[in-house]
Amino acid sequence: EDLLYDGESTVYPVFINEAAYYEKGIAFVQTEKFTFTVPAMPVLNPAPSPAS
Repeated sequence: EDLLYDGESTVYPVFINEAAYYEKGIAFVQTEKFTFTVPAMPVLNPAPSPAS
């Protein structure tokens, strides 16, 4: 039986291994693509080396 997606956004199939889906009878899940930005972390100065 074919089940067609009837949503408004584009979805992408993510296939999962056989052991994970065997009991539920599914082979993949539908995912949506999200794009976001994360601010850069500041550079940490290295700790001074101990004097010998």
